[in-house]
Amino acid sequence: MDRNLIVFYTRTGISKKVAQKLCARLGCEVDEIYDNDNRKGVVGFISAGKEALNKHIGTIQGDYHNPERYEHIIFITPIWASVSATPIRSYWKKYKYDINHYSIITTSGSSEADDVIKEAEQVIGKPPAKTQSIFKKHIKSNSYALDDFNIIL
Repeated sequence: MDRNLIVFYTRTGISKKVAQKLCARLGCEVDEIYDNDNRKGVVGFISAGKEALNKHIGTIQGDYHNPERYEHIIFITPIWASVSATPIRSYWKKYKYDINHYSIITTSGSSEADDVIKEAEQVIGKPPAKTQSIFKKHIKSNSYALDDFNIIL
């Protein structure tokens, strides 16, 4: 069994920056989640928020590592309308029985991760090992640390 896997979704590139920084630190595999919805611009922003509020489950696309092979998965998700991005929620729903242990890093303009953590616990059926909220302004200026994620499990 491999140690860590990073799974992330990004609409604007912000969560991808965090995933890249953490991957450089941990040297582990990374899966970027893709879906078939166009979420560009203002219309994409509004539709993403609407999906989040409705707890929409969508179809994710791509070939992903088997999460069952990893001791720990680190999810990096933007916060949409106080909850996780729809593609991350869809991943959780699809693979919930294959997730051994997990942590969550959220990215947002100003929202905290409390509702995302509750949502993950409900969908996956167990609490995350670690959580961290990072605000977009800190990501853009690279003024954030991932010290709690040096070694997972």
